Amino acid sequence: MFSVVIPLYNKEQYICRAVDSVLNQTYEQFELIVVDDGSTDRSAELVENIKDDRVRVIRQDNQGEGPARNSGVLAASNHWVAFLDADDAWLPDHLREISNIINRFDKVAMVSTSCIETNDSSKKVNIDNNLDANIRVINYFIEAAKDIGIVNSTSVAIKKEVFEEVGGFSNFRAGTDLEYWARVALKYSVAKSNRITCCYYRNTGGVMEELSRISHPTEHMIQRLNDLSPSVSYLLSVAKKQPNILKRHDVVTYINSRLYSAMRQSLYAKHIEEIRMLYALCLKPSSLNMHLLGSAAKLHPAVLLSARHFSLKFKRLINR
Repeated sequence: MFSVVIPLYNKEQYICRAVDSVLNQTYEQFELIVVDDGSTDRSAELVENIKDDRVRVIRQDNQGEGPARNSGVLAASNHWVAFLDADDAWLPDHLREISNIINRFDKVAMVSTSCIETNDSSKKVNIDNNLDANIRVINYFIEAAKDIGIVNSTSVAIKKEVFEEVGGFSNFRAGTDLEYWARVALKYSVAKSNRITCCYYRNTGGVMEELSRISHPTEHMIQRLNDLSPSVSYLLSVAKKQPNILKRHDVVTYINSRLYSAMRQSLYAKHIEEIRMLYALCLKPSSLNMHLLGSAAKLHPAVLLSARHFSLKFKRLINR
């Protein structure tokens, strides 16, 4: 039923953990396709040494994570494609829970479970999953506005026919995954389980860490909504042909959430002028938090930075 795709580039320290987590699934109807994207370490060799008929390795020149995923999708022989990053891992019941979601809502085309995050890449994570899962159809844009990682590249599975309709992954420096989820969510239903079946390991040089770094304000201020992120740029490109897209509350909420996130990053970096420029780009209606931060940016910078200082101090205090 599932083709599991792992894009691989220079992850020899973690790839065996990822592969083992797939091979140890309680749901056994799957094939595993590892796409080595021109690794210069022993990553591909380690996988090729695994003696299991369910595992295939595809080697290609380095093209990026998006094209690596596309190669895996093209090679997939099953109806659903489940993705896993090479430095992350699944808990044993991940594919079974993905199957549960699909069986509950057979019309959906993108499904996801939930992840736990850890900073300790050597830590083995155990979760008590005895409680009943909450499986539901979600509005991706509304949920992603609250939590941008609601669907991620370690927890997601997508029906293979979707790739024929919306195409494959692009290859942006960051935000490739988010742009693809937006493309799928505009056309298809999405379902989510709150059951934790994946482990996202930080401090491994993963995609989300790079996205987090790049999302900090840069030397060049964002002056157009199109420059905010690939997912926002995609939604705006669709809106040129379908203007009603920007009349949808969920899409506007999503775009504004990306703006608000950038405004907060600018605040932490003390880039007050960028906050003002970002606030000027917000779509109506904007959130109260965005309005408050945008209005505060009009004050003298010393006032806003003082407020930032006390906010950070308060956060440190309550997190003790």
